[in-house]
Amino acid sequence: MEERLTEPNKSMTCLRAALLVATLVVADGVVAKEPSLVLEPAFVLDPTEYPAGVRPHRLAADTQMLGWQLSDAVYFGRRHGQIDDFGFVVKRGDDQFSFTQKGIGWHRNLSFGR
Repeated sequence: MEERLTEPNKSMTCLRAALLVATLVVADGVVAKEPSLVLEPAFVLDPTEYPAGVRPHRLAADTQMLGWQLSDAVYFGRRHGQIDDFGFVVKRGDDQFSFTQKGIGWHRNLSFGR
């Protein structure tokens, strides 16, 4: 359904646009005179973060968790790596203990130094 602008609608649209531009110009002048009126953002967006605080966490060289870090060692979300599953992971040193819909698991990273 196509809506055509009639002459009264065109004039109202132009009036609204003019009022918007005038408001922006006045507000810009007020802020330029008094910079303390500018509000600081409540939080800063992290470009590596997904909505709701979901972010990737590297658990080991071959394992990554996409979710939330609940404490220094506890994560919740989807684990990607040799074992893909969804749930809680507790990381202690080279050990990872997972509590997921598949059950309880244990994963240990082995590294051979030179």
